[in-house]
Amino acid sequence: MINKFAGTLMAVLLIFPAVMVFPFGWPVDEPVVTSTFGEDRWGAFGRGIEIFGSGIDVKPSEEGEVIFYHDNKEVFSRMPSGLGSFTVIEHERKLRTLYGSLDLEPGFENFGKVTTAQSLGKAGFTGKSVKPHIFFEVIDSEFEQFVNPLLLLNSIVDSKPPVIREAGINTPAGYRAIKREAVITSGRAEVWAEIFDPCMSGDFFWPMAPYKIYLFLNGEEIFYLSFESLVTESGEAVVQSNAQLSYSDYYKSDGRVSLGEINLVPGESRFEILVSDYAGNETSKAFNVVVIE
Repeated sequence: MINKFAGTLMAVLLIFPAVMVFPFGWPVDEPVVTSTFGEDRWGAFGRGIEIFGSGIDVKPSEEGEVIFYHDNKEVFSRMPSGLGSFTVIEHERKLRTLYGSLDLEPGFENFGKVTTAQSLGKAGFTGKSVKPHIFFEVIDSEFEQFVNPLLLLNSIVDSKPPVIREAGINTPAGYRAIKREAVITSGRAEVWAEIFDPCMSGDFFWPMAPYKIYLFLNGEEIFYLSFESLVTESGEAVVQSNAQLSYSDYYKSDGRVSLGEINLVPGESRFEILVSDYAGNETSKAFNVVVIE
């Protein structure tokens, strides 16, 4: 029998290897990703992915042992409700996978060792959800970090490139969108952009986080972000990239993101943004700035 109340959820999850060298299987057949790792999720970085579906079987991505589960129907439980009904499976190499928004399989409390052929339940609406889906999360308990599941799962076809809808400069005087060229006063500023990866499903619009973002100034890389892993610092998930970024560092108003702070000096400057997704699709956008005193 599994001990359902053995400590807090984070204590169960965070105890895990950093970069994996073998693929996991998808927890559902014919997966359609509708939410990606690092996405803006109610004021924090998304720590997993969402896969569209309702009433479809959810199976372990790799054989392992069920070490924790929560049944949302048990109203007396004090566990957080955002994940709905969920379970955590421990695999070899200290990897753990979490499956949320489940309708748990009857008799689930008797599960121990599981194989990839067993059903954990059905994808559904339990938890904080605006669409039927399964929430899938990978945790590296040795290095205490959340790992982007799309780096470990078998690749799927995605022909939609990322979108850079807008780019511009934010100064103390306010934000200014730039199409091709603009004149800006010298001083400290940030490059902002509206960047997203289109949802794989044509049934609804949902802007997902891309995989990698680069910013070049006059051909030199000045910003790089890769949504590969998240670590928790002072209770907040932080992106592990060339510079550690908190949610508030990156996500700004009206769907825009910050690509870092710069010092605008008099002269002409050319900015170029390059964005890629997990399938290798790329999009770029360039603009020029004339800086005056």
